[in-house]
Amino acid sequence: MVSSRFIVLVCTFLVTLFLALYAEKWIIGLAYRRHYFDSHSERKIHKGDVPRLGGIIFFPVSVLVLIAAAIFSIHVQDITILPAEISKGLGVIGAMFIMFIIGLVDDFKGVRYMKKFIGQILAGLLLCLSGLWINDLHGLFMLHALSPWVGWPLTIFAIIFVINAINFIDGIDGLAGSISGLGLCYYAYFSYASGNWLFSMLSMVMLACVLPYLYYNLTGSSKKRTKIFMGDTGSTILGLVLASLGILLAGTEFGHNPKTVHCALPLMIGLAPLVYPCYDTVRVVVHRVRMGNSPFKADKNHFHHKLLAIGMNQRKALITINCISITLIIIMVLASFIMNINWVLLISLVLWFILNLILTKLINNKTTITNNEEN
Repeated sequence: MVSSRFIVLVCTFLVTLFLALYAEKWIIGLAYRRHYFDSHSERKIHKGDVPRLGGIIFFPVSVLVLIAAAIFSIHVQDITILPAEISKGLGVIGAMFIMFIIGLVDDFKGVRYMKKFIGQILAGLLLCLSGLWINDLHGLFMLHALSPWVGWPLTIFAIIFVINAINFIDGIDGLAGSISGLGLCYYAYFSYASGNWLFSMLSMVMLACVLPYLYYNLTGSSKKRTKIFMGDTGSTILGLVLASLGILLAGTEFGHNPKTVHCALPLMIGLAPLVYPCYDTVRVVVHRVRMGNSPFKADKNHFHHKLLAIGMNQRKALITINCISITLIIIMVLASFIMNINWVLLISLVLWFILNLILTKLINNKTTITNNEEN
């Protein structure tokens, strides 16, 4: 028998999907009429004038439906929302609002990185105040329970890092949206399974907002005035929500099996969907610093740029990256049942290093062949 909890979750998703489809279509029409287009630069891959306001709908639509669903859920016998969960949920909504305002200004006028960082710090601090912070590393680097003096700064750093990681990978059609969509599906399942009802709804409403954006982003055309980009509003909100869900599940014990509690499962469940954007960001930032450039100076050294450099088109690169992300998620979660968390992390890093090494070699071989043909 299907539980009333599951029915409410599905209905919430469908209502959000309908509203998001309508809102996204309206935003696209408005953006083209008012000429709110993305600026061109050397590193831009797209052609033609395309608005970058697709993520504007994420906050108002998701929060409106989430609050309505939470109020309705109070009257459903099967559903219990604890005060601590409500506190954390309100913290996430408040942090989303901060990202929404900063992202909106950035998409229209531009915002300096320092001001963005201040906003992201405030968002992280708000999450900590709501009770959502990293209080246990489950043996990572031989560390376990953390005091607020360590956990709060670590949480704020993690929030800032994930927000910027999602923003950094938003370089080809559908990439940030699809990676975030995978993460939201994943977090929706584990939040539901662990009894974090409000956060399973948050995952589902955010997913329902992302899907219409992906449809227009991947199938739209600038000539037909149907294509749109996510913009900083969307990427920073998605980054914040994914980071919040990851932190929540990193502190959740799944089941009462002693082996499960002893292993790295809670932290790995929180971290796994964020591996691809975080690893790619670390590699790119290290490369930029080694080259004497600012960590925030855009270049063409991301993983998706490497795939394009070996001859893939955007669609093949998108599919390849999502397959890699899914594979890393499965490996990390399964490996966490049988080995120490530090070994799990090391294995994932080695796999990532090998992937990048192979790509670099393929690019060098292609460059050599091209130069020989020209000579």
